Amino acid sequence: RQVAIGGGQRKACDTTGTRVSSIAAIRGSGTFLLAGGRYGALSVPEGGTVKPYNCEQVTINGTVSLGNGATLAGLTVKSDARWVIRIGGRDITVRNSTINGGSIEAIRVFDNASNVDLVGNNIDGGRYNHTVKVIAESGSAHPTDIRIHNNRFTKRYYGTAGEDLLQLEGHKDVVVTNNTFENNPSGEDGLDVKQGTEGILVEHNEFNGSTIQHECLMVAGGYARNIIRDNQFSDCKAISLGAGYDTWPWWRFEANHLRDSQLRLRQSRDAEVIGNDMVGGQLTLGIPTENDNPRNLTLIDNRFSGVWIDNNLIYGYTCANNVLDDVSGSSLDC
Repeated sequence: RQVAIGGGQRKACDTTGTRVSSIAAIRGSGTFLLAGGRYGALSVPEGGTVKPYNCEQVTINGTVSLGNGATLAGLTVKSDARWVIRIGGRDITVRNSTINGGSIEAIRVFDNASNVDLVGNNIDGGRYNHTVKVIAESGSAHPTDIRIHNNRFTKRYYGTAGEDLLQLEGHKDVVVTNNTFENNPSGEDGLDVKQGTEGILVEHNEFNGSTIQHECLMVAGGYARNIIRDNQFSDCKAISLGAGYDTWPWWRFEANHLRDSQLRLRQSRDAEVIGNDMVGGQLTLGIPTENDNPRNLTLIDNRFSGVWIDNNLIYGYTCANNVLDDVSGSSLDC
């Protein structure tokens, strides 16, 4: 028997493991299958896995903590604590679950966290900050090898929640793939990449901009290896690559599909815009009022159809093999 769960994942109903009917019975490593019902705060021990028994409905009304090597799968977790789940260990997985709440964030991944998977979840929360945040809190330790795959990010649980659906700051090597970003009507951005980042891959995601208050995607800083590839952007008020900070990030924006959205190419160095398909909307190259301009930009093999172009570039750039169909505004000077 199979059931749909999380951000589109499917899982088999599991009867292999130790069936338990209380949180207190979850001790040590191994697989624990919780009988259907409502429980309080949950601590998953090192090396332990907690799932529902035979796909029964299990709700945790409280926070969840996870030891090294722990897995949480197939549960609903609700809490108004500062964080519903806070991850600072290694080899940790949260999958196929519904995570709601958190006055700061629903999930925070921080400092020494490594080899963490957030997979197939529906995540909604962060009353005053973000739905999910990956951050180097101390400044001396950096979350690394974080995989965020096939989740649905929203901000509806709290009616007036602010900030972003997902924010990355001070990490090393984060992969964001096959997620849906939508329903952030009173907050800010879909995905916001702050300074101090080293290596992101943002691939095969869907951004529904008509339900996101500000920008679908903002790559505001970072040092290297920032790849945004083969994503779907629709009705986005802005997709901003680079920003007016002291750093000059490098990024590649490749093979993405944009519909009725604004793409803004901002402060960066040696960035690449390659092989994208953009229909409708606006292409903004540099923001002169903020002294916010890319340097040595490469703009090749793209298709722009029905796009308004606002070209403010003041530094040299490479522009070739772009298809321009019914565009208006400034010239690309290719």
